[in-house]
Amino acid sequence: DWITVEGTAIDYPVMTYTDNNYYISHDYKGNESSGGAIFYCSSDEPFAGRYTMIYGHSMKNGTMFNNLHFFQKDHQRFKESILTIETAEGTRKYKPFAYYVTSNNFFYKDIDNMEVFEAVSLIKQNSDYFINGVEYDEDSHIVGLYTCDYSIKNGRLIVFYINE
Repeated sequence: DWITVEGTAIDYPVMTYTDNNYYISHDYKGNESSGGAIFYCSSDEPFAGRYTMIYGHSMKNGTMFNNLHFFQKDHQRFKESILTIETAEGTRKYKPFAYYVTSNNFFYKDIDNMEVFEAVSLIKQNSDYFINGVEYDEDSHIVGLYTCDYSIKNGRLIVFYINE
């Protein structure tokens, strides 16, 4: 699979493995790398449920998911950051709707089993920024892009996208 986010340098293959720790320290070719690779959460089948998690480091050189941090200062850029994922089954497009920074609130791991309206409501309650008026329905799918955030100890930035 391949991921791109408009308005950013995010343009990478997305890997799948049985162990999340592997692609933290290996690139998409399997070579050891401090930047790792962009990868799907190993505990879930991508796009099989309500929610798909995708991980990537936030590298200080601007690579991997580092560009997600631009959205915290530029909300217009965030609103225009269409997520595209190319898979063997076709192209999936998602629009942004929320993000938040946390070190301990990992509620998003539970949203795969929720109805979409309940999941979006929970994300809105916990978000640092939420785009009102984004359209979705009961069959919508949510993608969370998950990376490091250095503004707080053990911080994580999660950026949420949804299809219609």
